[in-house]
Amino acid sequence: MKQTNWKTEFDHIAGELRSLPEVQRLRTLAHHRHTNRYDHTIRVAELSFRWAKRLRLDKRAVTRAAMLHDLFYHDHSSRPADYHGWTVLDHPEEAVRNARKLTRLSRKEENIILSHMWPFSRHAPHSWEALLVNLADDLVAIRDYFHGNQTLAKRT
Repeated sequence: MKQTNWKTEFDHIAGELRSLPEVQRLRTLAHHRHTNRYDHTIRVAELSFRWAKRLRLDKRAVTRAAMLHDLFYHDHSSRPADYHGWTVLDHPEEAVRNARKLTRLSRKEENIILSHMWPFSRHAPHSWEALLVNLADDLVAIRDYFHGNQTLAKRT
């Protein structure tokens, strides 16, 4: 029963963003070896939401920013090896620019997106929520790299 409650609350916050065509487009982009960028984003947002709920942090800011943290459309899996450094440093800025076109972002949400690659990016986290999404993204990326979506992993 508890899982249903958190999932319903999560869906209420994430639903509007999740249904946008620009977010759905992330399904077409490979990400972290065995998954796609959309599924990665959903896993980061769900984990971040659950942690924020437990820690009594800003669930809305965490969920919305996590849903938009990788809103960029370069398929870095087909780029040369030296391109990956650019992705780590610059994709948070591109994600914020793209997110601003879709929705109004709070300063906290912008910082969460901009700092989700810290300490490798130029932006430091300014809140517990930003640190939380940063950690959730790292943990989900590791999981994605080794396991991803089982159905997608079987196709690669």
